[in-house]
Amino acid sequence: MTSEWHEVPLRELVGYISKGIAPSYAEEASETTIRVLNQKCNRNFQISYGDSRLHDTLKKKVPPERYVKPDDILINSTGAGTAGRIAQIEDVPSATTIDGHMILIRSNGKVTQKFLGYALKAHQWEVLQLDEGSTGQTELNRERLLDEIMINYPVSFDEQNAIVGTLESIDRKLIVNEQLNDNSHRPNISSVISGYKQPSKSAQSIEITGFIEKSRPPEIIFFYTLLPLTA
Repeated sequence: MTSEWHEVPLRELVGYISKGIAPSYAEEASETTIRVLNQKCNRNFQISYGDSRLHDTLKKKVPPERYVKPDDILINSTGAGTAGRIAQIEDVPSATTIDGHMILIRSNGKVTQKFLGYALKAHQWEVLQLDEGSTGQTELNRERLLDEIMINYPVSFDEQNAIVGTLESIDRKLIVNEQLNDNSHRPNISSVISGYKQPSKSAQSIEITGFIEKSRPPEIIFFYTLLPLTA
């Protein structure tokens, strides 16, 4: 027997949301430096430390809640073509925070953090449309993000975890495939969860229906989206 499902604005599922800090950069690592992620670190639903920098906590302290934790949802908040990119960080290899060009989101407990991450990634295209401002000075409208992005979720945590488990299993297989095809220059692939069946809205993306579960309303569709690598 499946659980009850709700559809609510993102705001009703968020317990913490904050922009990052204005870093005090350091050139060399020391006992007082931590890693700071920026918008360049967020691509193809993944976080890479390759473009991260160092922040000196001796010059500027970082509030405890702004330290990045595993499964935190990070969204680029500024930049034409980059504002709205979503990623959920899995591993935090060292003390880390984010700069003011990113937003950090955590669940309020009505849904698991991992489920919320997959649900948000399903709305990637819509979130990308929430940037406002002139060219080169665009910024994600946080209030619209919280009020206009609608999230479908099962009340049962067991069902949330089952969905996450399915998607994580798919993601692991995709990572292996990407590693095997590193030299083929194929676009990266990320799995996402959608609360309803919707066609791809990008002419450059290809939607492949991967799994359909019709046992509950609304129909839940797991699909992959091939996204071209962007700058």
